[in-house]
Amino acid sequence: MELSPLHERILAVIGDRTYRSIGQVTEHNAETVRRYLQGQAPSVEFLVALCTRFDVNAHWLITGHGAMKYSETMAEALRSANPAELLSAVADALERLTDRVDRLEVFVQTLDVRVRRVGPGSDGTTPKAPNGDQQARQEPTCRGGLLPEGGHPRPPARTSAPGGAHQRARRIADAVTERPPQDAS
Repeated sequence: MELSPLHERILAVIGDRTYRSIGQVTEHNAETVRRYLQGQAPSVEFLVALCTRFDVNAHWLITGHGAMKYSETMAEALRSANPAELLSAVADALERLTDRVDRLEVFVQTLDVRVRRVGPGSDGTTPKAPNGDQQARQEPTCRGGLLPEGGHPRPPARTSAPGGAHQRARRIADAVTERPPQDAS
């Protein structure tokens, strides 16, 4: 009986281990393991246990593509990636991070304004500062100036148009791929 590529990869993972030792590690009966290794279609549970116990990349086990060991998948992905694609992905991630930081800054500024606002207490008196002095009502400010109408801070102005980082990364990536390889000598 000719083994399928999946069975050949399973045998590569198992090596010279016995059916019994594989059964103990995967929590399957040794006879079941024998049938799987001799060509019967393995159960999903067996494949999952095999991947988990032996640090096997499930994608490699099923398809034969990529690194055999799960711990080697990141290095394999980086080796096979196109520099332009990597730069583009980094630029996209930085753009998303910048947008999140902008939203977080607006949120923090809004909280700061709300905390700084001091109004009359429930009894009509002005709250006292921690040192006992009367606090004057403070005007809400944003980055050293008064808040715009409506009392909500605006997000900081962007230094480049949206997508500018993506375009810059694309130009850099294109230049990197066009550059001739350098001699190691």
